[in-house]
Amino acid sequence: MGWVPNDTTGTAADTVRKLTWTYDPTFPTPRDTVRLMTFDTDYQDPLLADEELNRWITLEAADPALRSAQYRIAAVCCFDIATKLSRLGDQAVGDVRVKFNERAADYTARAHDYRELARQSGGVPFCGGITLAAKQTADLDLNRTHPMFTRDMLTPPGVGTGAYPTRAPLSPGALV
Repeated sequence: MGWVPNDTTGTAADTVRKLTWTYDPTFPTPRDTVRLMTFDTDYQDPLLADEELNRWITLEAADPALRSAQYRIAAVCCFDIATKLSRLGDQAVGDVRVKFNERAADYTARAHDYRELARQSGGVPFCGGITLAAKQTADLDLNRTHPMFTRDMLTPPGVGTGAYPTRAPLSPGALV
């Protein structure tokens, strides 16, 4: 939303940031899923504003619906929450103690867990050229880029590896 002045003077000291917080337990947006993953579901005790979550979602994932992207976003948000909580330190009023550093450590551990889950649920390995038909299909694809390195790139012309047909050998003076 931006910075909005509290009064007519408009000085920096008189400004407040208007942030929003929303949560829908039917999970229509990736933001709601990340809120659940980071336990930021209590409207009376919000941990991250919608604007902050949207920014992390934008920075971390091209497709926030992917499971690995949600884990990465949740990890970054947990680190963010841990940082905010660690700034508060431990506080006590009479017999009541609030240990923000312990909460920060919990969020840091959760962030590491989510980061590991993102690593485990990432891409699917692909092995190309296993079958002759797959190799021929790939070779016929005009949109495919040519490899920078090839199997026989350092083999002099006319000398074969036995796997592919070779050209006729050059005369001895042709390589000079």
